[in-house]
Amino acid sequence: MSRLPIFVPAVIALAVAQGCTPNNATMVSGSFTAFLAASTSTSVLNDELDVTKFDNSSEVDCRIFETEDEEIALRLPNSVLTAEDCLALSDFGTSTFSGDPTLQEGWLVQDGYYIVGEDFKPWRGEALVTTEGDLQLGFHQDLPSGEDFRFLFVVDPDFQPTRCEVDAAGKTAPVNLDGDWLGEWSASVEAVLAAHPDEPSYAALKNYPGGTVYFINAFSYQWNPDDPNTFDNPFWTMPDEWGAGTGNGKFSQEFFSNRTVRFAEPILYSSYEATEDQTDPVVSPENIWYCDQDPAAPGACLNATTTKYVWGSKDEMDARVDAVADEVRDELAVLGVNLRPLVETNAWRVVDGNPPGLDGWTELHYNWVVLDSASVVEKGGSVKGAFNFVMDGSTSTSRFFLNGEFEVDRIKGDIWSNQDLQELKAQQAADAGQPLCENFNLED
Repeated sequence: MSRLPIFVPAVIALAVAQGCTPNNATMVSGSFTAFLAASTSTSVLNDELDVTKFDNSSEVDCRIFETEDEEIALRLPNSVLTAEDCLALSDFGTSTFSGDPTLQEGWLVQDGYYIVGEDFKPWRGEALVTTEGDLQLGFHQDLPSGEDFRFLFVVDPDFQPTRCEVDAAGKTAPVNLDGDWLGEWSASVEAVLAAHPDEPSYAALKNYPGGTVYFINAFSYQWNPDDPNTFDNPFWTMPDEWGAGTGNGKFSQEFFSNRTVRFAEPILYSSYEATEDQTDPVVSPENIWYCDQDPAAPGACLNATTTKYVWGSKDEMDARVDAVADEVRDELAVLGVNLRPLVETNAWRVVDGNPPGLDGWTELHYNWVVLDSASVVEKGGSVKGAFNFVMDGSTSTSRFFLNGEFEVDRIKGDIWSNQDLQELKAQQAADAGQPLCENFNLED
């Protein structure tokens, strides 16, 4: 299938390509684990990497083959999991509705994988503020066999979706959409940390109390809860202006980008992205985390008025998503990956009674960035924080798990463009007679 578009702004590509630019970003600590797909990883197929030369290396193969000859020819010989172990992965989760075993990280059975990992010791790190005011951090890491691993992420430090509304005088003004997104996200994460005080994968988050949390949500999409089996409109893509950040990179010859937010059982996403299978039981209402709430009585789901929705209450659905986060953690822990996704309930959003949007939806986040409360994101400013990313291969079934903490003493300004794109957009809109908002201040 054609995957969701991978957005790599020109400024990002240029920033990564400039090898002579001095370092100004330091990786304080961190590590990566890569699952390189045996049948689709170009780095493996082209013999660009010697997987045995990594600090940590192993194999896992949970595929089910149609014939014995096929298995003999294709199965990785030194899998750390036996066939019985692979079947046992499903025991970590049980479908709330069918009672059947559920494997949330379904990609684990889609291919055989060479598992490689090391601590981060990047030879170069760079942080800058782009022409749109975004914070961009990128790092380069040497790989065995002379190959390079580079990744970067971008966040909008002042992220806040707005819309123009007309006041009593007939003037338009920008108004926050659904309240303070960054403030509410950060408060939600504080609640998750309080509920899971001993969760090791949240250790870095705990190092930045009062920090600002950014969910990396670029390219995310929701399944249409009104008719999840339709081939005409199976899912809804989130508007670009709702994107707080993005991440992408290259591991030897493989490109990858941040995993999207899960608004439904993760197995639904991994199955669809691998096979385009939209048939039952994968794509069905009980797998979608949407509660059709009554605006007059938020919390209760209106499943009695329709057969499309199955949840009785928002709390019931949120509990299911929290259980899925545990299932994901337990599945990955078997293979040495320390990760529990973050749950965002969106309980703070105003209920409008319509499925499009984010109210009534519960989200599972694999990717986040936290910035220390003392960070100043501007040219010449300083910043420190932490990140966690799960990256999916752009043209392969490889997976990449990255985490770390970073410091930047002095942020650079973007030198590849001498014009503020925000000002340019506003001026072009005004010249066309369609101002972004009539009280938009070009000096802000």
